[in-house]
Amino acid sequence: MKRHRFITNVDECVNPIYHKEWGYPVTVKDSIEFCFQRIVDAAYKKISKYNLAFIIFEKREMSKHIIHFIQNMCNFNNPNIKIIVEDTYDSDDEYEKRAIPVKFVSFTPNRPKYAIPYHWNDDEQDWTWKDVISYGPPSGSSSSTSIWPPLEYKIKAQKELIRKLEKRNIQLSK
Repeated sequence: MKRHRFITNVDECVNPIYHKEWGYPVTVKDSIEFCFQRIVDAAYKKISKYNLAFIIFEKREMSKHIIHFIQNMCNFNNPNIKIIVEDTYDSDDEYEKRAIPVKFVSFTPNRPKYAIPYHWNDDEQDWTWKDVISYGPPSGSSSSTSIWPPLEYKIKAQKELIRKLEKRNIQLSK
């Protein structure tokens, strides 16, 4: 595997191989938001049927940026959605019918149900902002009125290039 590591930042770019399955994201943040919305939609379905839903996260070592991002999304104003973090998921019939067990997974071409990406484990190269700009908009998010690439992406590509050049200069000066 070329890439076997935690996702370190929610602003990391997502390779096109994963776009269709993970909500046509540009970044990991976009993908997590897409996945989390599917989980919340399922929670509301459980509430309408059972008046209560449990979103169950397994304890997993991962980037603090991903943990904080997910924690911020878990601030519901609905007392019928309970967030639970467990080492293991216990199945009990009464509990299980209200439960949405969330899996933390690597990006894959086939997204599991109720999964959130936290890891890279593939043969892909890291996708950069320069790659995003060159590739064009993810096919699920293009609009006839949008300008490609957005200024924000151009700025991120420039910052990425500056960091890369600074890193190279530091290595050459050693």
